[in-house]
Amino acid sequence: SDVRVVSQIVTEDQPVRFEAVITNHGAEDLQGLVVSLILEGERVAQATLDVAADAQASTLLTASPRGSGWLSGRIELEENAYLFDNARAFALNIPEQRNVLLVEGVGADTRYLQIALSSDLSERSGRFMTERIEENALASITLGAYDAVILAGVQTLSTGEQAAIEQYLQGGGGVLFFAGDDVQWDEYNALLGRLGGGHIEGISEARPDSDPSRNLSVGVFDRVDTDHPLFEGMFESMPGGERPTLEQPMLLRSIDYVAGSGNEQSI
Repeated sequence: SDVRVVSQIVTEDQPVRFEAVITNHGAEDLQGLVVSLILEGERVAQATLDVAADAQASTLLTASPRGSGWLSGRIELEENAYLFDNARAFALNIPEQRNVLLVEGVGADTRYLQIALSSDLSERSGRFMTERIEENALASITLGAYDAVILAGVQTLSTGEQAAIEQYLQGGGGVLFFAGDDVQWDEYNALLGRLGGGHIEGISEARPDSDPSRNLSVGVFDRVDTDHPLFEGMFESMPGGERPTLEQPMLLRSIDYVAGSGNEQSI
């Protein structure tokens, strides 16, 4: 009766999770029902589940798509007395490339970003096609042409740019922000206010110490939501359900962000 893509990040040759919802309209319980996932005409995953009479049940199936673009798929049940409702079709879109706008602030060093977005590194998982502009050109750009916008050390955001970013986000776009020197925090707080977010109070910075052995980090990773979609597939399950051990980088500067009451989540 329903199928949806559970994975937040969908790329070629990487596991994608699907949830299939099966409805039993009959008066008898179903035991060991075989559910199949078919992509591009090939059976790629199977699962079994029990569905009580006049009830619903769901199951997860995982497969790694072997192509990009629009892929046809369907969920199928094993043959029974009523064949007409044994399949549900769906379409899966795996972008061949993702268009990224990199907005460089005055004096910003974006070398590492450019390496991370290199089409040579991202060729297998969908290429990044990156356009770089300086921050004074942001107001003249149509953001809707891009899958993601990166603000790298952008110092100022006019009210018109804030409105354009708000509209872009509401339309399903994604924005990644890296702080930089001389950033006008009041203008970023105005943008956060438009989005129902919190606010930035300032910067915490480690002070130099005469003893180099002392830890000058202004913070540590206390609790990390390793199940967040951003980290999907990054942390392997540990024996006995143990949580993975995370590296603790030294944080020399950090933004002091106070979460608001909106729909936001600290990872």
